[in-house]
Amino acid sequence: MTMIQSPRNNSNTNDLVTIPSSIFLRYRGFLVSAPLLLIVLRLAWNAQYYEPYHAVLDRNSPDMSWRRGQKGKSPRKIFIDVGANCGNSFLKIKQSKPNGVLQGPDWVTYLWEANPQMIKFFLNDLKANHPDHKIHIVDKAAYTQDTTLNFYLTTGQEDVMDKSQFLDKGACDPNSIKNPSGASTLIDGAKRAGKPVLVQALDFTKWMIDLDLTQDDTVALKMDIEGAEKDLLSKMMDTPNSPICLVDVMWMEFHGHIFHEGSQTKREYTAWQQGFATEFERRCGRKLHLMGWH
Repeated sequence: MTMIQSPRNNSNTNDLVTIPSSIFLRYRGFLVSAPLLLIVLRLAWNAQYYEPYHAVLDRNSPDMSWRRGQKGKSPRKIFIDVGANCGNSFLKIKQSKPNGVLQGPDWVTYLWEANPQMIKFFLNDLKANHPDHKIHIVDKAAYTQDTTLNFYLTTGQEDVMDKSQFLDKGACDPNSIKNPSGASTLIDGAKRAGKPVLVQALDFTKWMIDLDLTQDDTVALKMDIEGAEKDLLSKMMDTPNSPICLVDVMWMEFHGHIFHEGSQTKREYTAWQQGFATEFERRCGRKLHLMGWH
C-alpha cells in the first residue's frame, strides 16, 4: 500500500496527514482514487491564492525587503521637473546628458510649474518645439495636499504682458543661473515675493504614488521650488513606501537664503537641509545621488 500526503481541512495548509492510496471515493457516479482527488483539490486550493507578480526591490526599507509590482510592465524612463520655470533646467539636462537622462525618445517628461506666466510665455512653446519628446505640462503647484494656494509672483514682474518684459528680456538660457520667473514662490514671507495669484495645488506625494513606479523604472527628479521643498520632501519622507526612494538621481536647489536672517523659519530650514541626505539614507536604505543643477 502506497501513501500520499494531503492537507488537513483547516486553515494551515502546511499541516499534512497520510492516507492509504487504496481508498476510492464515489464522485458524480464515478469511482475516483482518493489520492488523485486530493491532488486535484490541492491544486484548486492553491490556485485561488496564486497571483502572478513581478518582484521589485522596495528601497524604502533599510532591510531592502521585497514588494510586488505589476506583472509585465515595461521599464520606464521618467524625468520630473518640479519648478520647471521657462524650461531652462530641462534644456540644460538634455544638453549635458548627466547619467543619460533625457537621451532618446523613450523618456517621459513632466514639467511642473505653478507660475501661469511661465506656462503662457515659455513652456507651451517648449513642448511644441520638442515634438520628439513626451512632454506633459503640469500647471499646478506641487504641495502636500490638494488645495488652492496663493502663489507669489516676483516683485516687479507681476504685470508683464510680453516675454521681453521679464528679467534679461525673457532670455531662457540653460547655461545661466538667471531665469525669467525670478523668485516666484509659495512662501509669502520670501524676500522677493510680490503680488499673489490663486493657483491649484496637488498632493505631489500622491501624484508620484499614482505613477506606480517600480525598481525597474529609471526616475530622475529635479526640484527648484523656492523654499517649498522643505514641507514637500518632509511629507514624502514620512510616507510609508515613499516613491522618493525609487528616485535614481536628484537635482536640488536649496533656498535657505530666501528667508530672513535670524528668523525661526530660517533656523528650521537650515536644520532640515543639513539633515536631508542622512534622513534619506535612513528611510530608503541607500545614499542619495544628489546634485545641484545650476
